[in-house]
Amino acid sequence: MAVVLETEGLTKTFGALAAASDITVRVEEDSVVGLIGGNGAGKTTFLNLITGYLKPTGGRIAYRGRDITALSPPARLPTRCSRASISPGTGPSWLACCRKAPASSSTSPWRW
Repeated sequence: MAVVLETEGLTKTFGALAAASDITVRVEEDSVVGLIGGNGAGKTTFLNLITGYLKPTGGRIAYRGRDITALSPPARLPTRCSRASISPGTGPSWLACCRKAPASSSTSPWRW
C-alpha cells in the first residue's frame, strides 16, 4: 500500500524540555491508527506538529511523498491533515485526518 503520512526524526523542544523526540512513523493508505500514551507523553504535540500548529525543532513530515513540514495549517488543508475541535461529550477533543476525499455516502460525522 502507498504511504500517506510519514514523519522522520520529528522533534519538538521547548527550551530544555523535549515534548517529542525523534518520532518516525509511516501510515499506509486505508489504515486505522491509534495514538496511545500517558499524560505528558507527547500525543497532542505530535498531532500539533502534523497539522502545522507547531513547527518542529527537527525532522520532517511528508504527505504522499510531498514535504509539508514548513506549511501553515491553512496550507495543509488540501492534504486533509487538519485539526478540528469538538465539544466535550460529543466526541474526541481533537481529530487529525489524512484522507483522500470525504466519504460522500457516509452518514458518520467522524468520516471526513
